[in-house]
Amino acid sequence: MSIKKTAFVLQGGGALGAYEYGVIKALYERNVRPEIITGVSIGAYNAAVLAGAVDNDPIKSLERLWCELMPVGGLVGGLVELVPWEGAKQAIQLAGSVAYINPKLVIPFIPATSIYSTQSLRRYLEQVIDFDRLNSKSAPHVVINTTNIKTGKLTHFENKNGNRLTMDHVVASGSIAPLYPEVSISNQQGEENYYWDGGFCSNTPLSMAIRLLQSNGVAPQDVERRLVVAELFPRQTDEMPGNLEQVADRIMELQCSSKIDLDLKFFKRISSYIELVHMIDEKLPKNKEYDEIRNHPAYQSLLYDHKKIDRHLVVTLRDDENALAALDLSKSALDRRIKSGYDDTLTSLKNSNFLH
Repeated sequence: MSIKKTAFVLQGGGALGAYEYGVIKALYERNVRPEIITGVSIGAYNAAVLAGAVDNDPIKSLERLWCELMPVGGLVGGLVELVPWEGAKQAIQLAGSVAYINPKLVIPFIPATSIYSTQSLRRYLEQVIDFDRLNSKSAPHVVINTTNIKTGKLTHFENKNGNRLTMDHVVASGSIAPLYPEVSISNQQGEENYYWDGGFCSNTPLSMAIRLLQSNGVAPQDVERRLVVAELFPRQTDEMPGNLEQVADRIMELQCSSKIDLDLKFFKRISSYIELVHMIDEKLPKNKEYDEIRNHPAYQSLLYDHKKIDRHLVVTLRDDENALAALDLSKSALDRRIKSGYDDTLTSLKNSNFLH
């Protein structure tokens, strides 16, 4: 196989997105580049930076986002680093974020639908995303997940097939209510729709990545399809919760985790069916009496529309984080997660056949 097609799947998880940067950095150092990136919430931010990096340097732009722009700075940042207890660190950050509060909250008689404004976040993203590059022909295929507030349905936005991703699409994917406001986006018919965080529907944009990998038009013998998943919320744990804080932590993990084991088992099964159908097609006589089988829609779909995914890598954040960790933007916490993502990826690559 001379061609490799790789998809990155990036979960949502707020400040835990620093872990995804560590994963991406390790993969890039080993020359693993994505042709497809699917992201939700903070994963959508990372996906947009990765595909549309300013100066065409994804690692440099992600480093600036997570090491310069996102960490809590100033007096609040200094105070946070002096406090040893994680709960206190997060409480100080919440108190210090008053500057980002939605102005409508403090103006009488004007209803507010969110606690914070996204203006500062937009300014940060503008410094690391070149939207012309993100929407260029040479950019990876990026799919961002959002939730349509009125229909409650998962909505995908992409930068291919005549579509264009904008700042509104990226911010909408991470607009988790009630912290952040809804984002208004008009469709091609001019109809206005409102969106929240895609994690309300699914926090792991895995199915679209699999679909795009499987539907690639290159002949199956000419390409090796690879899938990488950065998992920020482990579904399994070895410990039982021993207090209310640990219960809250576990609830958060279960709500935000994916059913990735089931999804991976499903696509492995489909891959085996695809392989079987190709074997049958080679052995099946070319007589007309077998045309009914060859022309069956399911047979045709498995033979031509879907391709086998050859390798997959799941890198899971297993650090001991509490329920508010997704809000912890202290520099020490972000640096720790970046290192964990980097180290965990190297370990996962060493223990797998992903690169072979």
